[in-house]
Amino acid sequence: MNQADFFATLEGRLCDYLRGAGSPVWCDGFVPNSAFDTTQASFVAGEVWMMAVPPNASEELWSFNLRVNQRLDASDDWADLEALFGVDFEARMVLVYCGRAGTDLTPTNSDPRRDLVDYLVHRGIHAELVESKYGASILAKRDPSDENSDAQRVMQQGSSWVVEELTGKFGGVVFGTWKAACDHVIACWAEA
Repeated sequence: MNQADFFATLEGRLCDYLRGAGSPVWCDGFVPNSAFDTTQASFVAGEVWMMAVPPNASEELWSFNLRVNQRLDASDDWADLEALFGVDFEARMVLVYCGRAGTDLTPTNSDPRRDLVDYLVHRGIHAELVESKYGASILAKRDPSDENSDAQRVMQQGSSWVVEELTGKFGGVVFGTWKAACDHVIACWAEA
């Protein structure tokens, strides 16, 4: 089963979850539109069609984020992935945590800060999780052996991510996802 087949089956699995939770909505299909990997996980994001139960209203396009606790390409075998769902009705967001049977899918164990560090390291940028007066944050440096090297701090604030240029060139920039924050760090250094 490839990724496309997996998403066709995921629709029914989300409907079963929603029905079991007594939810007022059901799923009418996933539309994946971006995918990326870290060294330890795969991520897919996109939109999901949701409709009220009974289907008396028009469909709404919500967002979804899916995390697989191992690296998988679209053509790899996606069969036998178990899934845990989280549905945020206010934000119109579906979160899906996937993994093979017997692996830990618990969302609390998939700390997005660790995924962020892994994503940057996978792209050749030195990054580490550090504790500071601002709380836990990610320190990304162009050259870790040079204390004057460009450095950026990435912090989660509520549901947003803030990138702060520590050399004073840019100031703080706010992003909606950790991946967008990482891509900003990568883009800033590509321009330099």
